[in-house]
Amino acid sequence: MKKSFSSQFVHTFGISCLIAVIGILTSIITTRSLGPEGKGVYSIAIRAIGILIAFGQFGLPEVMLFQMRSDQRRPSAMAANSLVIILAGTALAATLLWVTYPFLENSFYRGVGDTVLWLAFLGLPFNLAFLFFGRMIHLDGRLGAYNLLRLISAGTGLVAISICLWINPGNPGAAILGLVISYFVLAICAVILVRRWIAPQNWRMELVLLRKSFWNGFKVQWGMFANILGQYAGIFILNYFLDLQDVGWFSTALGLATFVLLLSETARTVLQAWMPSHDNTSEEAAQRTLVTTRHTFLILLACAICLAIFGKPLILIMYGLEFISSYTPMLFLLPGLLAMGSGQVIASYLAFENRLELNSIAASLAVVTNILLASFFVPRVGMNGAAIAFCVGQLSSISFLLACFLKITGRHLREFKPELADLRSYVSLLLSIQSKVGNHKIWKP
Repeated sequence: MKKSFSSQFVHTFGISCLIAVIGILTSIITTRSLGPEGKGVYSIAIRAIGILIAFGQFGLPEVMLFQMRSDQRRPSAMAANSLVIILAGTALAATLLWVTYPFLENSFYRGVGDTVLWLAFLGLPFNLAFLFFGRMIHLDGRLGAYNLLRLISAGTGLVAISICLWINPGNPGAAILGLVISYFVLAICAVILVRRWIAPQNWRMELVLLRKSFWNGFKVQWGMFANILGQYAGIFILNYFLDLQDVGWFSTALGLATFVLLLSETARTVLQAWMPSHDNTSEEAAQRTLVTTRHTFLILLACAICLAIFGKPLILIMYGLEFISSYTPMLFLLPGLLAMGSGQVIASYLAFENRLELNSIAASLAVVTNILLASFFVPRVGMNGAAIAFCVGQLSSISFLLACFLKITGRHLREFKPELADLRSYVSLLLSIQSKVGNHKIWKP
């Protein structure tokens, strides 16, 4: 029997909170061990591979949201095609890294050796495997299994990074190796679960479906790349104009501020699992998206205010006095992350309706605005300039997504206005959480 949307949300939010706690512990261990400069090297390497991952996935995770609808499902073919795309994506990413490194070595990669980058690259195929096979589990409505995989990833990452840094403290390569190990474990688990539950038949590549996947993926490929680049552009521009210490401070600010997205990512996870697995009409999906966006914005706003108030003592406690410079850019990042979290929910509806090109345009607006403003502000005001550029970029993106949603659905902007019923739903949600915690059900996979 299918769980209700609210029940899935409560369960997923509980798991996400646990994952966030593990992520904070991992962040504390990594940041304190590496220091500002080492954290800068670590951030550059991980973000560079993140951008290559965006290239190598060919837009497939977003295309799957449309393909996993009840009238489009061919899981065995999707699984086989995913393996082909992983091989192609890894080869493309390796080529890009090999070709571009000599040109970027003394600019955006300054201070980061090629050995560190190739070590981080080892995690790329495993990351792609989880993106594809984990996505199939997610969109099949198996949120319990998907959340368990996320929990395994966080726990394995904490243990592996801690052990590697204990053996070789202060070395960014050790932290990266721990991360690669966690990606490997996660990928193996995801493939096994898909083989067992979703696609037990023989996996055979289907060229027609593969061609459609590539064609639809190309519509959103640039958007997915731009979305990643829009988040990380400030880090590379800081390294170009300033130094690795500033990169370490800024990446710490971005990492801490990103924790406010915990609820929006939960909402998006549940919404995307609900859309294709319940034979929902476009009208029902639009209504659910509208309500979820409204709630997401309100709660994100409350979380951002709390982080702004308590952010400085949190940085001192978690990372130490040498990272106190991260506080001010964190404040400038919060409005942009508020817009980004709300936009993720709206983008899910557009992907469900196969309007992938609109998500690409929104991401392009964000990245172009971010890069242009960061290039202007960073030489003048340093880290705060990168944070301001990120914020303005995300505000431009959410404005476009909101306009598209209103035009496609025929809804009105006033429907996003908070209502008294919202307060009652929050009370109901809190009571549901209290009940599930009391019955020890929230942690069941």
